[in-house]
Amino acid sequence: MAQWSRPYQHIPAPLAFVRALFVSTLLMAPLVYVASRVAGEASWVHLVPLAAVVAVLQILVWRHLLVGVAVGDAGIRVRTMWRQTVVPWAAVQRVLVVEDPQYRNWILTIVTRDGTRIATPVCQRAFRIARPPGPLGCVMLPAAELEALGHALDAMAVARNRPVRA
Repeated sequence: MAQWSRPYQHIPAPLAFVRALFVSTLLMAPLVYVASRVAGEASWVHLVPLAAVVAVLQILVWRHLLVGVAVGDAGIRVRTMWRQTVVPWAAVQRVLVVEDPQYRNWILTIVTRDGTRIATPVCQRAFRIARPPGPLGCVMLPAAELEALGHALDAMAVARNRPVRA
């Protein structure tokens, strides 16, 4: 099993747990209230759909906590809300911080040897109301940290792909 570590400090684990608990409580409180009102009037069988909704909300909160970029011996792992991609070190040509026209924000991007650009869910911190700063659940870092992360990952890719001289 590959070991993965985040090359940046996103949210400390205890704080992430508290945040997930808080968000889960906010999402479930209205549902529990409705369930208590319905339970007094109807059978508990009617609450099965409510339990399914609560379970889905819990899964979404958990998936949101897993979003980000991690590095390991196998390469760079990119986790979004809906999928996970592992880009092997041998396939990584560059790691850049580029402006994403869709979000009008700076985003960490992996360029592969075949020219494919893989946008990661790591973007520059931006405080906007009308437009999201990046993909759903993106990790927002200050500009300096995002730039440093891009340089560090690029240096790791170059070092791992450097030919070994015998």
